Amino acid sequence: MSTQTEFKGTARFQLQRQLGSGGFGSVYQVFDQERKTVVALKTLHQTDADSLYRFKQEFRVLADIHHPNLVSLYELMSDGEQWFFTMELVKGVNFLEYVWGKSKEDIDYITNAKTVRAADLEDLITQKNVEPTLKIPREATITNRQVETQTYEVIAQKILGDSSDSHFLGFSLDEDRLRAALRQLAEGISSLHDAGKLHRDLKPSNVLVTQQGRVVILDLGLAVEVAAKGTHESMHIVGTPAYMSPEQGTNLAVSKSSDWYSVGVILYEALTGRVPFTGSLVDILVKRQNTDPAPPGELVKNIPADLNRLCQDLLYRDPKLRPLGKDILQRLGKNEVDTTFVPSTFAARGLFLSGRQEPLKILKEA
Repeated sequence: MSTQTEFKGTARFQLQRQLGSGGFGSVYQVFDQERKTVVALKTLHQTDADSLYRFKQEFRVLADIHHPNLVSLYELMSDGEQWFFTMELVKGVNFLEYVWGKSKEDIDYITNAKTVRAADLEDLITQKNVEPTLKIPREATITNRQVETQTYEVIAQKILGDSSDSHFLGFSLDEDRLRAALRQLAEGISSLHDAGKLHRDLKPSNVLVTQQGRVVILDLGLAVEVAAKGTHESMHIVGTPAYMSPEQGTNLAVSKSSDWYSVGVILYEALTGRVPFTGSLVDILVKRQNTDPAPPGELVKNIPADLNRLCQDLLYRDPKLRPLGKDILQRLGKNEVDTTFVPSTFAARGLFLSGRQEPLKILKEA
């Protein structure tokens, strides 16, 4: 197994700055000197067969799917032994930052949860003493926004868990923003499912919202094809533990319902300030299999009844009971926020297909 060196730029792509780094790869902001525009460029950390296949798979998943709520991918290429692909540069904040009106520094706990590799997750499950990895913050700085917000009072004594879980302070939630963003998130996921794909790693940090209010789903590295029977069976457990569905956390077949469970966790966190289950990795997996989370309305006052019910329905342990895209969109109603998508210069110029023949050839050989 070889390890990729840090991206330094190429003759075509001038490095501007690193945007982020995860377990599988890093994302950079670069200037494409051929297209004369700024784009995002994702590199791969490891070049073993499995990692390279997953990397190419991420490109394949969205190469031919175009939707305003899914990030647009441009070109897949290599420079020597270094593999990377370019994509739309999305300037925005994560889902919770948008609906809470708080800075990233104030939301530096669950939203930074890492996607785990299958081997790492399986190793942790077998360990006797797993260190807690998901904690509720002891304090939070509230950022005042110059918009009308509905304040939700957290009822600390009703929060499930040990005593350390009951020290979460109140926070402000912009209900209008939440409804608009949730509707777009559902539209993006529905389009992915309609194309026969599953995301498998939905979480707040993988959902950005631009200044114009456009929701964009990112990081399709774990996305897979849905089989004819509507499920996907994997040999490994992958994803982010706090947001996994019960079936995903026990290596059972996943389906569209699995992605919608993750949306339920995101909604739960947006409404209550916490994910349904906390503790060590093993604690989370066990609780999720055997316990229904407390309804958001039992933790926080004045939560809208429809969102409270939708959240509970999305978090059913039995995937057959969870609502799917069409039902969810109907329940969320019309999106009143203008989220008109202006295609990038790549799309406007027909450049999605530019240079595509070579990437397609590469993908077929993957």
